[in-house]
Amino acid sequence: MTAQAGFKIGERIFPVPSGFRWVETVLIERLTGLKFSEFAERLDQMQNEQELPAEDREFDPLVVLGLIAAAVWQANQTWTRERVEKFINTLQIEAVEEIAGEDEEDPPAAGEEKASPSSLDSAPKSPESESEATPPSPGLPGSVTGST
Repeated sequence: MTAQAGFKIGERIFPVPSGFRWVETVLIERLTGLKFSEFAERLDQMQNEQELPAEDREFDPLVVLGLIAAAVWQANQTWTRERVEKFINTLQIEAVEEIAGEDEEDPPAAGEEKASPSSLDSAPKSPESESEATPPSPGLPGSVTGST
């Protein structure tokens, strides 16, 4: 079973984006003040630091802000950019809880075979299944690991 990394806001969990739409680059630039290329470099740096002990990782609040904004918009695609901005601008820091993803395999039930990668490839993909390549969680202070 894979617990997906995300941000819990209220009772809802917004998965960490595995990619970005063009319109989200504008949202991220507006909210963070960073050019998207700089945001992407800083995101890569944070992801590369996931292998380091927690005390050696750099927390970049602008990257986390951009990820939260993109996650909220991807979960609410009918919202306008202005509505997403308003939602993000009213969030209190303590209202956002990070959910760190973990990969765990459930053993197959008695008499069941484990699905082969080729059988998974032929199955129809839902929007939820496309997010399996979720990047590591950015590491918010006080984050929760593997809970859903």
